[in-house]
Amino acid sequence: MPRVSAAGRCRALSDYRLTETGSSLTYLVKSLADWSLEHRVEIARARETYDSEHPDNEIR
Repeated sequence: MPRVSAAGRCRALSDYRLTETGSSLTYLVKSLADWSLEHRVEIARARETYDSEHPDNEIR
């Protein structure tokens, strides 16, 4: 049965999956996420220091 939106239109269903190549990166992405969680305090401190030393930098 097709899904119908509030406006009465049928919505297309999509199935998204990583390719084999994309799947091969998952352990690297997880490692990076784990590293960032482990170092989040130091990262936040470094950001604050950089921002205070570069107040005109628009990158935030």
